Amino acid sequence: MNEINLVIDSKKVKAFEGQTILEAARNAGIKIPTLCAFEHLKPYGSCRLCIVEIEGKKGFSASCTTLAQDGMVVCTQSEKINKIRRNILELYLSEHNFDCTTCPNNLRCELQEAASLVGIRDVRFNTKAHIKSYKDSSNPYFEFDSSKCIMCARCVRACDEIQGNFALTILSRGYDSYIKPGINDFINSECVSCGACVKACPTGALIEKNVVQNGSGYNFTKTTCGFCGVGCHVIVESKANTIVNIVGDDKGPNEGHLCVKGRFAWEFVNSIERIKKPLIREKITDDFKETTLEEALDFVAWKFKNIKEKYSKYALAALASSRCTNEEVFLVQKLARCAFENNNIDNCARVCHMPTGFALGLAFGTGAGTADIESLKKAECIMVVGSNTTHAHPVVGSLIRQLAISGKKLIVINPRGIDLAKQPHIKALHLQPYPGTNVALLNSIAHVIVKENLYDKDFIENKCDIDSFKLWLDFILSDEYNPTNVSKIAGVDSHLIEKAAREFATSKKATIVYGLGVTEHTFGSSGVFCLTNLAMLCGFIGKEGCGVSPLRGQNNVQGASDMGAFPNVFTFYRHISDEQTRKTFESVWKKTLDTNVGFTIPQMFKAAIDGRLKGMYIVGEDVFQTDPNTYHIKEALSSLEFLVVQELFLSPTTQFAHVVLPGSSYLEKNGTFTNWERRVSKVNKVIEPLSGIDEYKIITELSKKLGYPMDYNSEEEIFNEIALLSPQFSTLTYEKLQNYGSLLWPVDSKNQTGTRILHTDEFLNKKGKFFITNYVANQLPNDTYPFILTTGRNLFHYNSSNQTRKTKNVAFYDADYLEINEKDAIKLNISNNDLVEVKSESAKITLKAKVTDKIKPGVLFTTFHFTQPKTNALLSQNTDWATDTPEYKFMLVNIKKTDKETYEINQTKNPGILEQYIKIFKFFEKYPQETRTQLIVNHIKKNWDTDKINTLKTIEPIDYQLKQVIERV
Repeated sequence: MNEINLVIDSKKVKAFEGQTILEAARNAGIKIPTLCAFEHLKPYGSCRLCIVEIEGKKGFSASCTTLAQDGMVVCTQSEKINKIRRNILELYLSEHNFDCTTCPNNLRCELQEAASLVGIRDVRFNTKAHIKSYKDSSNPYFEFDSSKCIMCARCVRACDEIQGNFALTILSRGYDSYIKPGINDFINSECVSCGACVKACPTGALIEKNVVQNGSGYNFTKTTCGFCGVGCHVIVESKANTIVNIVGDDKGPNEGHLCVKGRFAWEFVNSIERIKKPLIREKITDDFKETTLEEALDFVAWKFKNIKEKYSKYALAALASSRCTNEEVFLVQKLARCAFENNNIDNCARVCHMPTGFALGLAFGTGAGTADIESLKKAECIMVVGSNTTHAHPVVGSLIRQLAISGKKLIVINPRGIDLAKQPHIKALHLQPYPGTNVALLNSIAHVIVKENLYDKDFIENKCDIDSFKLWLDFILSDEYNPTNVSKIAGVDSHLIEKAAREFATSKKATIVYGLGVTEHTFGSSGVFCLTNLAMLCGFIGKEGCGVSPLRGQNNVQGASDMGAFPNVFTFYRHISDEQTRKTFESVWKKTLDTNVGFTIPQMFKAAIDGRLKGMYIVGEDVFQTDPNTYHIKEALSSLEFLVVQELFLSPTTQFAHVVLPGSSYLEKNGTFTNWERRVSKVNKVIEPLSGIDEYKIITELSKKLGYPMDYNSEEEIFNEIALLSPQFSTLTYEKLQNYGSLLWPVDSKNQTGTRILHTDEFLNKKGKFFITNYVANQLPNDTYPFILTTGRNLFHYNSSNQTRKTKNVAFYDADYLEINEKDAIKLNISNNDLVEVKSESAKITLKAKVTDKIKPGVLFTTFHFTQPKTNALLSQNTDWATDTPEYKFMLVNIKKTDKETYEINQTKNPGILEQYIKIFKFFEKYPQETRTQLIVNHIKKNWDTDKINTLKTIEPIDYQLKQVIERV
């Protein structure tokens, strides 16, 4: 951008071409009152409050819509201007309540601030003509009071221009106009509760219910969201060690936008179900008892030491979590290597994005995304593969949706008709393959590009390994991958395959964004190689607007992987067999390290069943809920001699634990997260941990009791050690992160302020490598199992939803549903909400049906957020050929309509109690939810004896309804 100079109120101001006068003034610290203008929204110019005088120009100009020009002289304050502004504000205030002292938005209201700025002392007009006065409290998180609305349309525009949901509209005209969420209330509209409208509202017409109830906070802490891998920056408002509100940080990479989880689903932090003290028992058939941390850690250390002495050091293993900070994950892998004295350490990247690290590492030289979110904005074409982005990574999904609305080409490859493919405002090219056929489909796209000579020969010749390209070229030109043949395999029209290839290859800048729909297959690594091949083939690497971007599932999947929480590598993927690297770690850690590659997660479970693994330390992972083939996991965990779980809540996994240690949420800790871009962001403590101790100190105390002291006085000391041992962090410090907000690794002597785009001059492995990606067909549907089941996420929940189920998000999505195509539903006489038994070779479960056109006939879809039914029980033990990542996205099943609900409760002492509860629930089902809950509670209290009530309380809450009943009883 070219820099320009202008004068505003006699002050010399620098601006950039394309900026408005209002933006230039704000950047210079000059305040111009406005009501309709809002950061991240297009200029609107409706309120006219921001008028200014421009030298040499007649009349007054709206500063929010007038572009700054070089040499311009602007006056923002004069008696004429202020007189007009006062008149405008009087008209606004004539339609507004004068209840500032009792208004929840007092001292946060822009109308109030504007009135103060222009000196309003009296309002000559008094009317309520244009306000259709009503209050909408249907949304569990915010309310709309139309009597406070000034019709600035910021909420409507925020929904349209930021979220891209078009849920709000202005009805009627002139004085009769009013804001409405479509023709319904908020809860029954297209609204996804992202909160963009609430943040944009200048008056408090839209306001958070928590602020209404609890008032404002006085502490404002910048930190990083702890849900998905987008890594949104947030500002948390708090007081008296209590969270009041969370909003997006306008200066963050998310530009102030959040999703419903990051914006509102933080109530779990103060849930009564939080584990605040260690829980301990000798046998898993015993009840837990609370104890001190000292006693718990002594017990854990004693048991782990006994296991080492009785069996061997290889009989112990640790599992880190992608929910933890980089610092905590680093400590867990250090504990395994130095205190357990083995390499039996893994993390949950194993079950999601391990093929990403493997394939990107071999093809490009490092297992991470190649570009940042700013680069994504500059792409002419975006190919989204295997990602329901608006649900799994909502802020990135909203951005892609806005880019598509603005005219960017969008190619969506997904077995479901996801929002990005189906929304009427978007013209997306949707390729809808059968699950498990994406390798064949991506090969076919590459086949067309090569066949039609659309690839970038110069890029390949200068930056790629020519030998690997020649071998791949012979492979890809095979007739097996021509669109006609692949169309029969994938179920995608051959013309769509050809069109996608041409749209992608003929773009000047294109980027690939992908998710777990690529990686969670038996050929997940092959799927990622397909994407690296495509990107190199067209020269879309190392440039602005280009790249391959893996959308990481959890908040710190990238970071947990970077920190070396794997059985075969140290930090940043350096193999344990590399003697120089190992010697460096040994020197810093003052410990001789084992050279044997340890167990992956699937290998840990097999070793436990085989009797080779006896003790496990699981930090922040609910493996029983989230890992595939639930009964296999149950057998493995039950086979352990001793299990320690560090968690926020009692989870399905903790039922197998001997000790449960208290964990801390992302709002109770300091440290760093690394997101999908490689962006390292600070995590800053908002409130003190409910357990009374920082989570990292629990890990270091345990290590000390195991005989390996870890002496750190702060998280910063841990980070400095990571930087010392990791070339990609060599010059990165907390001070730099504080100054810059966040930085993308590598941050080293050559890249002191980080690296936005990788592989600009050459690949990190010098030459990019092409890999042959043979398509190997999955087992085909048959008479016994005629349907393909695939799984995914829902917008309102996070992973196993152990956190989000403790929030009001259950009001939006309260159970896992089975999506079934309309044609299949008709054949099987299945209607919406009918109970359907789903059976695989591994298990059977019962789900409510949801009839839809989003999926093809023969394909089924469900989520895995709730403890019942156990969706992952259906899955097999199949894993990716290269990385042991489980196959979540393909399972052959049979389904049938059933007339009764069946639940499996592993820990219930009397399953008959649950059956009695279900009968009561059915009886009261016709009543509204809140009334129904209380009626059930009253019935149980009146008709059940103490023993039956106590037995009910042993049931793991199956759904929100039962959870509420158990809590009230």
